[in-house]
Amino acid sequence: MPARLALLELPLLAMLLLLWRKPLADSQRQALLLAIALNIGALLALVGQTYQTGADPWQLFATWALMLVPLAVFGQSPLLWTLSWLLGQLALVLYWRLGLFNFFFAFNEEALGWCLTLFNAALWGI
Repeated sequence: MPARLALLELPLLAMLLLLWRKPLADSQRQALLLAIALNIGALLALVGQTYQTGADPWQLFATWALMLVPLAVFGQSPLLWTLSWLLGQLALVLYWRLGLFNFFFAFNEEALGWCLTLFNAALWGI
């Protein structure tokens, strides 16, 4: 069990150390940040599967998105901002499918898709 976690934790620590200690070109830094972000997602998925946390899938994606925000801020990475934004929207859609929003909003998934599309277009326009 600890060996499986170490297979993901050790490369994550090595990448974080490399990011912290060595100055990198922008494209190399962006690639390293993306690898760190994907490694964090894999680690969250492994912990959720190994320890059977009972969490819904939306919680995995919401947690992953929130964990990427500090990395995007400190790494000044538009790529991580985009990934975090997409993961947050995926978490919202998965949460929506549970039916817990029906108390506040009375429209279906297609309407949710249009709302997210319009919101993303407005955000892109800004």
